[in-house]
Amino acid sequence: MESFVIFLAVMLVLIIFGIPIAYSIALGTLAMMVSAGMTDVPISIVAQKMYTGIDSFPLLAVPLYMLAGNLMERGGMSERLVKLLSIVFGKVSGGLAMVSIAGCMFFSGISGAATADVAAIGGVTLPMMKKKGYPMDYAAAAVSTAGVTGPLIPPSIQMVIYSVTCGVSIGWLFVAGFVPGILVGVGLLVVAYFQAKKLGLQPDNIVYSKQEVWTAFKESFLTLLAPIFIIGAIVSGVFTATEAAAVAIVYSFILGKFVYKELSWNDIGELIVSAMVAASTVMLLVAASALTAWMVAYVQLPAAISVFFADLTSSPLVLLIILNVFLFFWGMIMDITPAIMLLGPILIPLLSRYGIGLDYFGIIMITNLSIGLVTPPVGTVLYVVSNIAGEKPLKVAKAAIPFILIMIIVLLLMVLFPDIVYFIPNLFF
Repeated sequence: MESFVIFLAVMLVLIIFGIPIAYSIALGTLAMMVSAGMTDVPISIVAQKMYTGIDSFPLLAVPLYMLAGNLMERGGMSERLVKLLSIVFGKVSGGLAMVSIAGCMFFSGISGAATADVAAIGGVTLPMMKKKGYPMDYAAAAVSTAGVTGPLIPPSIQMVIYSVTCGVSIGWLFVAGFVPGILVGVGLLVVAYFQAKKLGLQPDNIVYSKQEVWTAFKESFLTLLAPIFIIGAIVSGVFTATEAAAVAIVYSFILGKFVYKELSWNDIGELIVSAMVAASTVMLLVAASALTAWMVAYVQLPAAISVFFADLTSSPLVLLIILNVFLFFWGMIMDITPAIMLLGPILIPLLSRYGIGLDYFGIIMITNLSIGLVTPPVGTVLYVVSNIAGEKPLKVAKAAIPFILIMIIVLLLMVLFPDIVYFIPNLFF
């Protein structure tokens, strides 16, 4: 336990001083090795453990979904989706904020990454909201919190990471994420509407002809079809999650290049490089976290934590509440991917002891840590959207509080009523 405390101290101090998280985790792990008396371990073992952590076929889905998201953003899919949704929500107060939320929900079913979703949709809707006179803190809050649906609605990069880390079926997680993701999305739509009413935002009074509605639907139909096709193929067993990511790339390329004709060959090379750089960041985090997981098992930390909680409570519900409070604050200081990689192996024996399904807890964990994407000081999605909107992150975070509260309510419902998570998986598995 003492060696793990040293790991946390070193890692957090390095993060505070601006060292990248992957390096902070790796250096913290080396400090843990020294404190545990493992100074004679060959450096080749360290490299081997890190390499083994990323030597996984399912993890190929990470760069592939990132590339698919890039192609969709540059290929004109987001603009067409926003145009259709603007017709649907145009006559409602806060309509453009609701367009952003619904758009992120749709894109979540394609890209699997929160930052890609908010960049694709927010890049279109935030300038529109600014032009319409929306308070930009409210607009940015709506877009950033909508990004939380990215890790929840399949396909999800975080679900792939959790599956590899904890040995849970990717297909089960994808199916289970539907209801929580939709509940969060609908909750955000409701909050956006009432906040718009409170701010006195007026709906657009534009009357669209049947021809305009049909044109918008026709242009966006293939975009709307993408998540249905991808997720349906995974659930039905036609593709694995990784194969579906490759198919998503081909689909997005064909739409952007030959149907919408907005992709150039120069764009392709640029987008591939961008996806490779983004994916390498994630993979470095996974590699560093794999080394930490090996050390955590070596010092028998999971067994010690299991004994501690056994003395504290015998109730699975109380345990879930305690873990959720911990995860909520942990998500504020660490991004969701390394958090899953670090905490997953530690919690497996504890969850098994209390009879809590690793698959069920995976959805709980991802939902909880996703809230950290829009809370300072880490809040990666918060900073991306704040930068696009030109607003201060703390001002956006304050405006996001009503949206965050609805996410916490959905999370609490998932804890109290597990069938919210289990309902759809029970139909397929």
